Amino acid sequence: GAIRDVPVVEDGEVVPGKVMGIHATLDHRLIDGKHAALLSRVITRVMEDPESAFGAIPSGGGVTELKEARS
Repeated sequence: GAIRDVPVVEDGEVVPGKVMGIHATLDHRLIDGKHAALLSRVITRVMEDPESAFGAIPSGGGVTELKEARS
């Protein structure tokens, strides 16, 4: 989905925030509701804080810088 601006509360104050909807279709024969919910939580955490999953992102943010930072 598209990223859109919405009001969010941070430290007791209403400030502008970004929201993006993500949709997934899962085959119930392969994954049940419990695992689908876990997958949803993991994706949300990674999207909200990618550095916790992938480490620090180089200031350039490009693929080359990322490869160099990991080697």
